[in-house]
Amino acid sequence: MTSTYLVLSDLTLSAVQAEATGAHAKHGDHSMLGPSQTDDRRLAILTEEVGEVARELNDAAIGDRPIDRDKLVKELIQVAAMAATWVEALEGTPPRLRSQQAAEGITGIGWDNLGHGTEAWALNQIRMAQQGLRDAGELAGLPPMPRIVCLCGSTRFYDTFQQVNYERTMAGEIVLSVGFYPHAKAEHGHGEGVGHDSSEKVTLDELHKRKIDLADYVLVLNVGGYIGESTRSEIAYAEQAGRPVEYLEGGTR
Repeated sequence: MTSTYLVLSDLTLSAVQAEATGAHAKHGDHSMLGPSQTDDRRLAILTEEVGEVARELNDAAIGDRPIDRDKLVKELIQVAAMAATWVEALEGTPPRLRSQQAAEGITGIGWDNLGHGTEAWALNQIRMAQQGLRDAGELAGLPPMPRIVCLCGSTRFYDTFQQVNYERTMAGEIVLSVGFYPHAKAEHGHGEGVGHDSSEKVTLDELHKRKIDLADYVLVLNVGGYIGESTRSEIAYAEQAGRPVEYLEGGTR
C-alpha cells in the first residue's frame, strides 16, 4: 500500500490565505474576486506577480549575488494567493455569499466546513488571517509572536484582574484586559462606581469581543464560581470564534 502525504505545509497555506484575504480587503471590487473583473484582467494581475519573481531571479543573476530568499518567498506567496483567488472567482461565489451557502448546506471547495451563518464564517476568516500573519512573520524570520490571552469576568473582581494580568505578563504572554471597572469598589481610579448607559455598555461589550478576536485563548476569572450574564455572552462568542476557553477556577473546556 502506498501512503499519500499532503505536500503543502500549514505554514505555507496560512501565508497564502493571509495574502489573499489582505489583497481582497485592500482592493475590494478591483481584486481578483471583484465581480466586474475579467479573466484577461486576472491574468494581467497574476502575470505581474510572476514578473516580480522573475525580477528577483534576474537581478540576482545580473548582480552576481545570492537570491534574496525572503523576498523570493514573499513574491511566490503573492503568486500563489492570486492563482488561488482566481480559482475562487471561477467557482462563481463572492466571499460575502459563502457564509449563506454554508448555512444552506451547499458544498464547494471545503466551504461547507467554514461554519454556519454570516458571523461564523467571518470569525473563521479572521482566525485564518491572523494565523496567516503569524506564519508569514515566521517565514520572514521575525521572532515568534507570544501567545495572546483575553481576560473575561465580572469587573467587580478588580484585584484578580490585576493579579492575573501580572502573572500572565510575567509568563511571557500578551494580556488583553478591561480598562473600565464600574462594579468594583471606588478605590482604584478606573471608573469604579461610575455609571454608564445602555448604549455605552453595548459599545464596551463589542470592544471586548474585538479583543477576543485578537486573542489566542480566553481566560475566565470565575472567582468563587461566579460568571455573570455579560461574561457568559463573551464565553459563547469565544467558543463560536474557535477560541479555547480556560477558567481560573475549574480548568479548561
